Amino acid sequence: MNYCGYWSRNMSRKYNSIRSTSSKSRLEIDFDSKKNLLLWIKRFLIIGGIWPLDKTYIRATIWTIYLTLHLIAVYAELLAVFGDLEAMVLSVLESVMQTMVLTKLIVFRHSKILRKLILHIKEDFNDEFYDNDEEKKIYLKYNHLAKLYFKLSMPYIVLGASLYFFRPIITNIIVSDDSNGSFILPFRTKLFFNLSDSKIYYLTYAYQSPMIYLLICHNAWICVLITIVLHICGQLAILRHRIQGIIINTNKDESQIIFQRIVKRHMRAIWMAKKMDDTFHFILLFDLVGTTLLLGIKYV
Repeated sequence: MNYCGYWSRNMSRKYNSIRSTSSKSRLEIDFDSKKNLLLWIKRFLIIGGIWPLDKTYIRATIWTIYLTLHLIAVYAELLAVFGDLEAMVLSVLESVMQTMVLTKLIVFRHSKILRKLILHIKEDFNDEFYDNDEEKKIYLKYNHLAKLYFKLSMPYIVLGASLYFFRPIITNIIVSDDSNGSFILPFRTKLFFNLSDSKIYYLTYAYQSPMIYLLICHNAWICVLITIVLHICGQLAILRHRIQGIIINTNKDESQIIFQRIVKRHMRAIWMAKKMDDTFHFILLFDLVGTTLLLGIKYV
């Protein structure tokens, strides 16, 4: 009897859950899931303590120190191969890319402005900021674009970074040659010891493994940037819709309230755009210079 009673209560809860879900419209379900993108990014960045809203500074400091030491070894290797054009090109490609990762790590972890931006975006997720279903549909168009970029880019970057990292060791296993010449690491760094045997080689290889996560984080940070940009675009599109739908009213008080709401919403969107520019202008400039350099020397 106890088992039957438990089964009955359990089925009743499941039925009520299904009924409440089915009672929601498709629009409401989609709108409730708008915050999923920030949650996806948070779950990934929190591994390294790099999510701006969490006070995981110790974890982030460990990753920052690791990447800094790694970059020192990378630039030491660049100086060591100075004069060898082919080796210099390969070293520059890696050093520039990994320096871009370090700059983003520092900015995303310690930027107070970015923290405020994300909090304001979360506030905009409240239903009270949207007057009707049409405004929700307008915002969801931009939210879906940000989600689409995340879903398409992250698997590609994860696969690409993993293949790049494991390619040398797979080649070494296939060749099965224990000579020093076959001990190739995934990242070109200056070593202060010799890869004399396979044990030291595999330990050094494992030491470089955190770079997989950091390279993937580079794309996750770009996803944050795209999310903020498309969120602001969505808010401005909603304002455009409201302005187009304004009905001329002879009541001055009502007209003043309507225009006051529009102006406040517009000032909020402009503030977010200005703060985003203040946060990312250095990163975007560095990325522009770095990417231009990478494209320029890629075919040297």
